[in-house]
Amino acid sequence: MRVIIWETKDIALFDIEGTTDVFVRGFVDPNKDQHTDTHFRCQDGKASFNWRLIFPITLSTQRVNNILTIQAWDK
Repeated sequence: MRVIIWETKDIALFDIEGTTDVFVRGFVDPNKDQHTDTHFRCQDGKASFNWRLIFPITLSTQRVNNILTIQAWDK
């Protein structure tokens, strides 16, 4: 499965200067997480990326709980 992260919006500004350093983390298995690069000093809560997260997913006829989790973080 390929997930493309293009941008974020409405990210809270946590740094003292009124900025945030945004990166996005994604995983199906928490022990095999992936993340984007960091958009440093974001001032309006909108971070720009062009990043692909690729997750190897095996499809089967049995019901499997593959849950994709996407999180936005301040570095």
